[in-house]
Amino acid sequence: MSIFQGHLLIVAAMMACLTFSLSTPTGKSMIPAPQNISLTSINFKHILTWNPLPVEWGNVTYTVRIQGEYERYHKKHDWIEAENCHYISVPFCNLSKDIPTNVLYEIQVRAELENRTSDWAPLGYLFRKNSTLFIPPNIALLDVGHKLIIEIENIGSSFEYYAFYWKRSNKELDVKTMKLNKHTTSVVLTETDPNNEYCAYVVAYAVGRNSSSSNTACIFVEAQKLSKFIIGIISLFVAIAGLVVVSILVWKIFYLLRFSYFPKVDIPEALVP
Repeated sequence: MSIFQGHLLIVAAMMACLTFSLSTPTGKSMIPAPQNISLTSINFKHILTWNPLPVEWGNVTYTVRIQGEYERYHKKHDWIEAENCHYISVPFCNLSKDIPTNVLYEIQVRAELENRTSDWAPLGYLFRKNSTLFIPPNIALLDVGHKLIIEIENIGSSFEYYAFYWKRSNKELDVKTMKLNKHTTSVVLTETDPNNEYCAYVVAYAVGRNSSSSNTACIFVEAQKLSKFIIGIISLFVAIAGLVVVSILVWKIFYLLRFSYFPKVDIPEALVP
């Protein structure tokens, strides 16, 4: 074998070793990174999801980390592990408490298996808190003691609400507005009149943005009826009054009959012993 052929064999062996080493998973490359990472943000509730690794990989866990503008520009690109989202076994993470300010956040997730980890997989875009989607709350109307009360679904402490309400009639529609402060989800809107229908809807407001209108709720206020207890009390008084009247009439009749059949006669003094 010539020297040239020997060199070729050595080069071929080195290439084979290199190819083998590259094709054999070692270190972080032994675990695939999570795929199809997405973030759903509704009413400031931010949920990160991803496709889990196949079950063949066994007991895989996941860790999520975030980086805001402060960490990016003032902390030498430090990362913060998301609260309650390190070494979790489920393919989702609630980031609502981890994104408190309206700055650009970078979000990444990785997989772990024993002492091995995958590469960090990025969300793919920077996320800002105020880009969340607003969905209006559900509402309900109640008539309590001739008062129109609106109850609003609590969709978060960041929201204020504007309630729009009116009484349906043949006249021109007169819509009134009431602003509800934060944390207020139940309030009296107005006094009600019997035999009328009232309607209302709500718009949520936060960070300079409005949601769309909520569902319109209506309620018909009927004339107030006496309760069974009140009816019972009135019936008792009527019965007692009736007994008193009957007793008086019986006494009167007895008195008249007594003097009709047994009139009072004065006895002559001569007969008085």
